[in-house]
Amino acid sequence: MKVIRLLIIVYLFFIGCSSHITLDKIDESTQNISKSTAEKYIQRGDELYNDPKSIDKVKQALKYYEQVIHSKQINLEACWKGSMACAYISENSGNEDLQSQYAKKGLTYSDRGIQISSKSPESHYYYAVNLGLYAEVHSFDALGLIPKMEEHAHRVIQLNPSLDYAGAYRLLGNLYYKAPAVISVGDKKKGLFYLKKACEIAPDYPPNLLDYSEVLIDSDKKSLAKKYIDQVLRLKKSPSENNLLPKWKKKARKLLKKMG
Repeated sequence: MKVIRLLIIVYLFFIGCSSHITLDKIDESTQNISKSTAEKYIQRGDELYNDPKSIDKVKQALKYYEQVIHSKQINLEACWKGSMACAYISENSGNEDLQSQYAKKGLTYSDRGIQISSKSPESHYYYAVNLGLYAEVHSFDALGLIPKMEEHAHRVIQLNPSLDYAGAYRLLGNLYYKAPAVISVGDKKKGLFYLKKACEIAPDYPPNLLDYSEVLIDSDKKSLAKKYIDQVLRLKKSPSENNLLPKWKKKARKLLKKMG
């Protein structure tokens, strides 16, 4: 999945304030599906989610995951996969209302996953991802939501640092680099460290290479940035989401042009 781009608008009267999101309650259906039926729904959801990815297909996948989430079955996999699908729809919706709506729904599902198992790295990860997507739209609340994002991302690193091609390192790297330094968690050195770590764990994943390149350019380390950009341009295929490789290569060429 693409890394979250946190564009935080800070107003002085929000400094030091914490923000809280009231998550929706999951109303369990009277439908008492069997465990085997739940597994079939999840399998069908997976087929749609990965074939190849598009918002319409992911929305269809989400409906299958939700069949399980809203049944009497207590199923961890359905919860975090539902949250994963919500994050994809939210990030690619192109509409702030839909981004907020699906991010909040994703938070509800990942929160349920954490309640089922606090050691579920996927549930913590997609909680952090959806929280970041929610914060992008609700800029007034963003500053207060950052500590929660940080908490869940660090929990992922403890449980499974390679999840989603080092997604937690990618998320934290961007967060630390872009957040305000004085009134929030911003720390450019930490940002560079976490993004470099993401590249070390998943060196062929374009979002890691591109995000690290961007902050290297911003830090006036253009020769090193070019090394990572060239890696993207040399890729014949991506380890996942192959349909996005042309888009990632286009971004790589833009970064080269930006360096002059």
